[in-house]
Amino acid sequence: MAVAKIGSVTQQRVPAAISVTAYVDGFNLYHGMYEARRRRALWLDLPGLLRSMLRPDQQLTAVHYFTALVTGPGRARQEQYLQAAEAHGAGLLVPHVGRFQRKTVTCRVCRQPFNTFEEKESDVSLAVQLVEDAAGGVFDQALIVSGDSEMAPAIHAVRRLRPDARLVALFPPRRSSHQLEVLADATLRIFDRTPERHQLPEPRGHKRNAHRTPRLLALERPWPIRNALPVPPDLN
Repeated sequence: MAVAKIGSVTQQRVPAAISVTAYVDGFNLYHGMYEARRRRALWLDLPGLLRSMLRPDQQLTAVHYFTALVTGPGRARQEQYLQAAEAHGAGLLVPHVGRFQRKTVTCRVCRQPFNTFEEKESDVSLAVQLVEDAAGGVFDQALIVSGDSEMAPAIHAVRRLRPDARLVALFPPRRSSHQLEVLADATLRIFDRTPERHQLPEPRGHKRNAHRTPRLLALERPWPIRNALPVPPDLN
């Protein structure tokens, strides 16, 4: 901490907090949490989880969350989660919603064609937002929540635009990328049970948590909550 003497008064200059912007690959995070603990932690307070990863001199300024709306019965639950997470995020959480595109693939076993769905736009949108923010000097440090090596070209672009910016890869449970480990300034990991400590408020009157002290903010949480992935129609 710097000290400045003005006349007979000594003033301490508090250094500005390091601004941190997070870029979250929603489905990469979802799949990792689901593999690790099934549905136990999917009602995630994402800003709360990310704040727990920061040092005292760092400040979380925005959380860009990239996902796509699924098809089928899981869509309503997913939309409800996004609304609740955005409402609870105190202006930090910014959802970026892509889409799924139907495509026909051939089964490797029976050689029969079937329809499935492929996520579109999310990865590209994350990369574009990261590079755009780097060019605009939006952050001192970027926190990339993904274990997908496809983020590598965006990291290379940020290095060219902002050599001074610090890039940290935060790997979801059961996810990692050697390429991101090499390119990032540092890597962190979300351990299997960590998300369970950072959940959105329970709904009013939920029996599973009746022993807890009531919270001031009660959001209507569907139970069970899961970002159900689209299933090919002939497999339903």
